[in-house]
Amino acid sequence: MTADPSTPIADGTDLGRQWIVNIVPPALILADLQLGYMLVPYACRTGDAVPGHAVHLVMLLACLALAAVGWKSWERAGRRLPSDDGTQLGRSRFMAVLGILVSLSSALVIAAQWWPSFIIHPCQ
Repeated sequence: MTADPSTPIADGTDLGRQWIVNIVPPALILADLQLGYMLVPYACRTGDAVPGHAVHLVMLLACLALAAVGWKSWERAGRRLPSDDGTQLGRSRFMAVLGILVSLSSALVIAAQWWPSFIIHPCQ
């Protein structure tokens, strides 16, 4: 017997949103690093570091927005810590709390990647 993948989840949570909150923030770290390095030659040539700062700011705000989405998902699941009861509600709480932690830690990594651009000139 095979399971129907289009069957809606009975607990009313949005699994897609929970997966996005857990997967996208680490991808934003990589995108931030890549775009930051791509803008270094431009910043060195022109002396304009604003585009690099804008990239870091946008990625940081995106991670914080995803943390807020995770928080809303956790509120929908009851705002209690996840348990090991094995229910769908327990899974939703776990995914929501994990999404908040992943998003906030990703925001911290992006802030750490941004910090040197305030200290070191792009041509160094």
